[in-house]
Amino acid sequence: MFKSAEQYLDLMLELKKSRAPLETILQKLREAGASQMTSIQLLMSVFDLSLRQADELVLNSQTWEDCYEATTSLRDSAWKALANSAGDVEIDGDHIRVTFDLTKDQDANNTTQE
Repeated sequence: MFKSAEQYLDLMLELKKSRAPLETILQKLREAGASQMTSIQLLMSVFDLSLRQADELVLNSQTWEDCYEATTSLRDSAWKALANSAGDVEIDGDHIRVTFDLTKDQDANNTTQE
């Protein structure tokens, strides 16, 4: 677990022990200063969720609804930038494979130096 998440672990475990609803857990974490990413990390660690499961719960929660548009917009922009700089992108259901040609810039530099 990341150090940033460790400071909220006791709170998370206390809320889990008291069987607090997920929305209450996320709200208390946010009130304590936890970010979306920290909340996701804690859900993965404490509740043994996958990254995808924890991310969907946080992203679609009432606690973080004010950040939904900004988060999805940032992710879309990042994926577009990644796809534009990639050599090859394959999407197969839930799996995305991105391949980069790490020699491309090197080849271009060698060509201009000759």
